[in-house]
Parts: sequence; C-alpha cells; structure tokens
Amino acid sequence: MGTWGTGILEDDTALDIHGDFIERFDDGESPDAARQAAIRRYYDQFLDEETNAAVWLGLAQAESDVGALQPDTLQAIEQIVATGQDLARWDGPDRDQRQAVLQAFVETLRTPRETPRVPTPIVAKPAVAQPGTCFAVKLLDGQGWGAGVVLALTGNKYDTYHLLAGLRGVYPAPPPLSVYERRDWLTLTHHNFKGDLCLTAAGAEGFAKDRDTYGIVMVGQMALRADEPVPPLGIMGWEGSGVSSWGWIECQVRLQHRWDTEGH
Repeated sequence: MGTWGTGILEDDTALDIHGDFIERFDDGESPDAARQAAIRRYYDQFLDEETNAAVWLGLAQAESDVGALQPDTLQAIEQIVATGQDLARWDGPDRDQRQAVLQAFVETLRTPRETPRVPTPIVAKPAVAQPGTCFAVKLLDGQGWGAGVVLALTGNKYDTYHLLAGLRGVYPAPPPLSVYERRDWLTLTHHNFKGDLCLTAAGAEGFAKDRDTYGIVMVGQMALRADEPVPPLGIMGWEGSGVSSWGWIECQVRLQHRWDTEGH
C-alpha cells in the first residue's frame, strides 16, 4: 500500500476504491450498485487491519462526492477517527496533520453536499490519424528524419490506439510518399533486440505533446494491403507490440541507425 501524503485520497488503496466507485457511477450505475460492486471487489481489504481504514475512507469520499453517503459508512469513519485506528502508521508532524485531516473530513461528511457530482461519461479520445497515414519524426540528435506508418486502430473507452510501424532509413527531410510505398520496415537488432519489427501502439491522448516534442509531420496517405505486418489483437492491444508513445518510433529509428553506422 503506497501513501504519499496526509490527504484522504493520497493513498493507493483509498484512491483505488474511490476511482472504482466513480468510474462505475460515471458509466451509469446507481450509487448503490457502485457501492456494492466496490465492496465486493475490495472485500479482503475491508477485513485487513492494514487497509481497513483506507478502503472506508475512499468509499466515504466517493459516496460523499455523489451525494449518497450511507449511514454505516459515516459510522465507520467516525469510529476510525475516534479510535485513532488510522494514525498508527504516522509519526511526528505528519501524524498531527493526518489527524486534523481526518477530523475535518468527518465534519465534511456530516454536512450534505450542496452540489453532488453528476455522472460524467468517459469519452475516448478520437483517432488523430487513420490507417495508411504516413508520418515523419525529427530525430532528437539532429541527424535527420525518421519515418513511420499508422497500420491499424483499436481502443477502449479511454483512448484510441494507433499501431505504428517504423521504416528503415534516416532522411534529410520528411520523405516523399514513394519511400513509404516501398515498405522497407525497420527491424531492430540494436542492444537486446533480435530482429523484431519496429511496432508499437500509441494513444491519441498523448499525441499533441509528442507532436511538439518530436516534430511529427503527417506526410500523406497510402492504401494499405492485406499483407501489412499487423499482429493479432490481444487483451491489451496488438500482441507483441507494446504500448508506448509516438516518440518510440523516433527513438528506435535513431538507435538502430547509430547501431548500423557505428558497425555493430
């Protein structure tokens, strides 16, 4: 269990149960259904002396956030504060600060929230490029440009992921579409790689930052073929591709080029 501050949700366990409850609530579940699901999921933590206080605190914060604090939840928090159950893991000034936080939290719970949270459905970030998009990245060592292609899309309720494939070669400027049409896919042999294709999944969420960092330029669009190197989808994305940023292409093109030119 990680704790990084004296705040109610500055604890991994408290934050997890709070997040689970709020996610379900935002997905349309009633507060009661979200509560029951959270209790089932964290049942063992409710029974564990080390995590019991944290799960009650996270649950209380979630119920309070949506204006559905249950009497037994409030009672549990009052007991935690009255007995000092949560203070055993705190020392010195932090202990005093935590005690003050808990006492203030109880008073907050006793006052009905005037503007409870309403369900806020999660909307996945839309794709920033379609399959067949050809892009260039400016190498951070100043030696030129690398190239990559968006081969496929997948996603979940949080984000859209782009399967990116790197191309072999370093170019003085963003290369023309004819370079992409050759499909000279980059295979990685530097360091511990054993001829793996340069493939990764990158989300739409981080694209704007990556675009600015790596000078990403969309060069154009090419028609994809049935034999493109698209691995099958696994539970977490494309099998064997990993999940990274758009900058992973820049990194691999640069490292492989250095590896090749320095005689490795």
